[in-house]
Amino acid sequence: MNPKPLVFDRIDTDDQSKLEEVDGSNVNLDNKLNDFSENKDERELSEIEKEAWKLLRGAVVTYCGNPVGTVAANDPADKQPLNYDQVFIRDFVPSALAFLLNGEGEIVKNFLLHTLQLQ
Repeated sequence: MNPKPLVFDRIDTDDQSKLEEVDGSNVNLDNKLNDFSENKDERELSEIEKEAWKLLRGAVVTYCGNPVGTVAANDPADKQPLNYDQVFIRDFVPSALAFLLNGEGEIVKNFLLHTLQLQ
């Protein structure tokens, strides 16, 4: 089963981007569309966001000097934290997404590498 690619005869754009024919179809060669660093919107963080990032960074666990994840729970009033003071895959996923969206991919990379080494 080989479906045919969808090819447009004409693309209406305001900026008239440069198109080039490759393998019988038009490809957009406007390199500015792929540069996400120019479009990064710098904005002021609210007090709640600042507090959330402070708590998240305070929950980071390091191994051999590298950040590898965040603790599952951090309750200073808990006398016996059981194993919630360790890194769990299911609990690190939201933290990993936050770090990736903030451009801090090193902790996610280290987490994945060390998790694979433990397999």
